[in-house]
Formats: sequence, structure tokens, C-alpha cells
Amino acid sequence: KDEILNARNSYLDLEVPELGGKVRIKALSVAERIHFEILLGKVKEEENDMSMIENVVIPLVSKALVDETGALLFTEDDKGALRQLSEKPLLRIYAATLRHSRMAAKYFKEVLTNFDNGQSITSVTS
Repeated sequence: KDEILNARNSYLDLEVPELGGKVRIKALSVAERIHFEILLGKVKEEENDMSMIENVVIPLVSKALVDETGALLFTEDDKGALRQLSEKPLLRIYAATLRHSRMAAKYFKEVLTNFDNGQSITSVTS
């Protein structure tokens, strides 16, 4: 039981050229995934792109970005700082978090297609 509950998380070091280097992303816990799905369901009802960024993308990214020891980089108070990022690196991190956490492909289509802005999803997510 202890071994399972104390298992180490997996991490992904993602190159984000727009931010000048790499960021570290942790795989989301089951609780974080459930929270994400609840947020996504609420936002889908509103059908508002800015609500999607504010209420789904930023919270997910803030729960995924960690330092070299695995400690979260952002707190609730820091979410305003994430709002200052341009859309492309934020969506790159978001997409990598979904992939690394083995989230369903439908989340790429449901969320990222809202932010295509004339570029392919793969240009944001690769």
C-alpha cells in the first residue's frame, strides 16, 4: 500500500522556445484530472474562448509546471502571471500536459481547436 501511494511522479522536460528554454511538467493526478474534466464541462456550457483559457488552460498549466524537485512553480496567487504569457507557449504547455498525463485525444480537439487562429494544432503542440 505505502509503495503505491508513495510512487514517484513522472516528468516531462518540454522545450518552449517562446520562453527561452525548457519547462518541467508533471503528470496529473487522478484528482487533478477529475477537477479538469469538471472545469471543462462548465466552460463548454458557456462556449467562450476566454473563459476556456481562464478557467481550464491556466488552472491546468498551473497544476502541471514544477521545478527540478517536483514542487509546483505556481500558486493560486500566481495565476495572474500566467495570464501575461502569449497564447502559443501557454497552449504548447497545455497540450504537452494533456499528452504526458495520457488525457483523451478529444481534449485536444475540444479545447485547442478553439485557439487555432489560422495555425494547425500540431504547430502549437509540437
